[in-house]
Amino acid sequence: MLPRARPAEHRVLRAAPHAPGAASSRAVPGPRTRPVATSAGLLVLLLLVGAAVAVLARPGGPATAGAAGSGEPARFPDDSCQSSAVRFGVVLPAGDTEGRAAADRLTTDLAEGLGCRAIAIPYATQARLVTALAMHDVDIAQLDPAAAIVASRATGSVPAGAYAVDQDTPARTAPTEMWVRRDAEVRSLGDLEGRRIALGPRLTAGGDLDPRSALLRAGVRPAEGDTISTDDDAQALEALRAGRVDAAVTRGAPGTSRTRGLRRVWSATGSLADVVLLRPAIPRAVRRLIQVAIRDLPGAALAPLAARQGIAEPAPLAVVPLDLYAPVASRLDDLVAAGLTP
Repeated sequence: MLPRARPAEHRVLRAAPHAPGAASSRAVPGPRTRPVATSAGLLVLLLLVGAAVAVLARPGGPATAGAAGSGEPARFPDDSCQSSAVRFGVVLPAGDTEGRAAADRLTTDLAEGLGCRAIAIPYATQARLVTALAMHDVDIAQLDPAAAIVASRATGSVPAGAYAVDQDTPARTAPTEMWVRRDAEVRSLGDLEGRRIALGPRLTAGGDLDPRSALLRAGVRPAEGDTISTDDDAQALEALRAGRVDAAVTRGAPGTSRTRGLRRVWSATGSLADVVLLRPAIPRAVRRLIQVAIRDLPGAALAPLAARQGIAEPAPLAVVPLDLYAPVASRLDDLVAAGLTP
């Protein structure tokens, strides 16, 4: 258990127990850091986001004139959100009406706490939401821990809170699993060399980093053309059944009816659930207002988005340091050090 932090930071204790079906729970390793590995893929990503940040510093850029090229007045004039809606960014697949309704539920309750408008803005991918955070197109963003690491390194964004099962316990998702067809000549990850694999969304710990790290440890380095990214488990399993891939990653503990005729060849403990980040350069009074309002949201307001991560009864967001995600950062660094694009 970590010592009590300063009042503004509250406390951070342990990670949630593993989701049902995973191994017994373990505490998240204590804070540690690793030097950022040099990799062309990560360097390009950071440079792209860095270029977006540079735009903010130019006269007429978003920092002084609202969204790029929009002519919108400065955001949060007079250290107030009365004339500018607080923008909440979230990753949702195209046409995901249930997801949009869940995000709108959160921002409706958030607006009550803020005393000003709050709107949800959906993005197709984690990478696009990281860029939106850098461009100040959103003020707060719900990101997978893997994307949160990139956002922090590239933009200086900081956690406002993480999905949790109680005040001090960040939640975990269901176990990550990899499936093959039952009659496939694949018995382990090492047998997937040269085969096509359906991964989860890019820049997600469970869907992307964890399985690619496991493949790398097994001596398998899938070529870019040998992997596809899928939005959800249904897409991944459909690609496997249709023969478009030889293995598929799932993150939602699919039931037996969905995996009939398939065989699991690998599984890993569920990753930590999403974290909400605050962009830099928000006026201090507004920043504090957002922090208090987002952390005061009841579990019921978070429940629709939490359910999409397999969290049945969420608590209010837990205050966490970025060091909680050191294991995710370590896997990211290992991948990019091996020359694999994040």
